[in-house]
Amino acid sequence: MNKLFSILLLTIFTISVTSCSTDQDDNLLDYTSSVVGVWEQEGFMDNVGNRLVFANDRSGLKIIRTSDDEGVASSIHDCLWDFDGSVLTVYEENEVTGIYSINAEGLLISNDMDELPYTKISNTTLDYY
Repeated sequence: MNKLFSILLLTIFTISVTSCSTDQDDNLLDYTSSVVGVWEQEGFMDNVGNRLVFANDRSGLKIIRTSDDEGVASSIHDCLWDFDGSVLTVYEENEVTGIYSINAEGLLISNDMDELPYTKISNTTLDYY
């Protein structure tokens, strides 16, 4: 009887541990897939604003475009990112350079309220990497 009880207890423990880790991995994958891709501010194609590119390996690019009387200037910065399911943190050279969240409308919103929101324009980064 004791042996049967031990086997049953071990089976229940194994199933519960295995199912929890799978759920956590699935949730992390869902969170990551909601971020991976290309995000762009309105006006970027008119030479003003930013584009953020987030790859599956948590690397990324921040592309900044500005224009003035002399023309258009662009700069590209390598970055890393982390997403915990509600907060997206962007790092450049080990410094936090942006904190964002995805709102109910699917826009990427910066904690810096002066910055325009980003719209996801692609779920892939193939044109950038």
